[in-house]
Amino acid sequence: MKDHFDPAKEFQRLGIKDFMLQISRHLKFLKTWHIANLAEFYSKYKRRVPTCGVMIFDGSLPELKKELRELRKNTNHERDSKLSLLMVQDSFYETWNFPKGKIHVSETPVNCAIREAKEEINFDQRELLNENLFAEYRHDEELCRLFIVNDISKQTNFHPNCHGEIKEIKWFPINRLPYACHRMVQPIMEKLADNLKPKLPEAVAWKNTCAMPWPMDSFCASDVDSSSYLVF
Repeated sequence: MKDHFDPAKEFQRLGIKDFMLQISRHLKFLKTWHIANLAEFYSKYKRRVPTCGVMIFDGSLPELKKELRELRKNTNHERDSKLSLLMVQDSFYETWNFPKGKIHVSETPVNCAIREAKEEINFDQRELLNENLFAEYRHDEELCRLFIVNDISKQTNFHPNCHGEIKEIKWFPINRLPYACHRMVQPIMEKLADNLKPKLPEAVAWKNTCAMPWPMDSFCASDVDSSSYLVF
């Protein structure tokens, strides 16, 4: 769909629930589904799918450790950090985040991170990535693993390979990250100084939970309240 999107035209932005309700008005077979319930389930399903990606810095690991600890001591941030972090801006929400995405069924975290970096910033870090050096974010059922890649030149030519997903790719000093960041960015950066070392083998274990059952039959209905549909 996004491959046929005309950026010159203005369209109303919709969340997944409103979008599904709108589409269901035009497809007869969807009128037999409880769309609102299905949309709610889908949102919960997405949150349970683990994500993987990369944290890309322009300095060495020792430099990064030192800089993070200095920043912790100095909360005034009078100067820009010597080190920078590469971030991507989402085209829809316009928030800044790490290059990352949802893991596929039977895909390893490392392969997911490699694939997502290639898609979002056209960068292949296969030879640079240490599978035991990563940071994780856990919140309720959300799980994100970010592999740390360092010593990358700011002169590297980054550009998205995925159409319509990434608005901008930019380096930021690690003490001056953009205000509109995803909620996971700050907690990961705050904990990074204490955990910037390869994990023990048992800590690398990963359970791919994205093969969650999809009980479509439970959303089927013989009659649907047409008043729940949106009309534009």
